[in-house]
Amino acid sequence: RESEDEDFKPAGGMFIPYELSRVSAQKDESRTHSYFEDGDDPDELLKLPQEIIDTIVQLNTIHHTGCIIFEALPRHLKIHNYYTLLDHSQEERFHALLAQLVQQIPN
Repeated sequence: RESEDEDFKPAGGMFIPYELSRVSAQKDESRTHSYFEDGDDPDELLKLPQEIIDTIVQLNTIHHTGCIIFEALPRHLKIHNYYTLLDHSQEERFHALLAQLVQQIPN
């Protein structure tokens, strides 16, 4: 973005990539694969909107490994991610939720 007063807007065709595991695995309810930091971090320049948090919560109901990190700088938003989808039966939903995250970025 040109100034800090403008919304972050993803480039056309942007997507959040992921890999498929070699073998599909169903979710194991006894293992947790992600967490949220709780509370505000005074060093962070970004507070995620609730709708993005809600989408991440939905992603976390699908068996996968990896993470996503949103890094806000004054004029740039970086998204660091590495996802491997473990439950192949959920690929359509997983892909749709990642696409939804990209659409929610300007908010």
